[in-house]
Amino acid sequence: SESGEDAEMIADYFSILSDTTKSIAERFVAVLYFGQQRNQESLEYLVQGLFHDSSPIVRHECAFHLGKRLDSRGIVAPLLQRAIESDSSLFVQHEALIALGDVGDLSYLPFIERYLTSTVVEIRESAAIASATLRLRYERS
Repeated sequence: SESGEDAEMIADYFSILSDTTKSIAERFVAVLYFGQQRNQESLEYLVQGLFHDSSPIVRHECAFHLGKRLDSRGIVAPLLQRAIESDSSLFVQHEALIALGDVGDLSYLPFIERYLTSTVVEIRESAAIASATLRLRYERS
């Protein structure tokens, strides 16, 4: 269980992340904090940041950290898929693709491979990396 101090830190960082008057740097630091935590609350705040922060840099960092949440892959993978499809930022789409390759299972391969023919080189390259990452992980297991 979380100590009172941990709960206070989580509340403080969440208040920073959800406050659009805070700088991108401050919100980014909050994402870094949540990325280091392994609790459900931090996972939810990363998801909230991925879909609601105004900064592509903050959303990108949320996608990155969600890609490291192997303990929650069943929750995270469909959310990353949604971000790839819906985020207007190439930067976020790129990171969400890479993250999906990190946490997805083979059922996501057809989705990722759709982006191998993207007209946008960064998306094509990200899909190739995500596809290779996913295939390698399953070949080794």
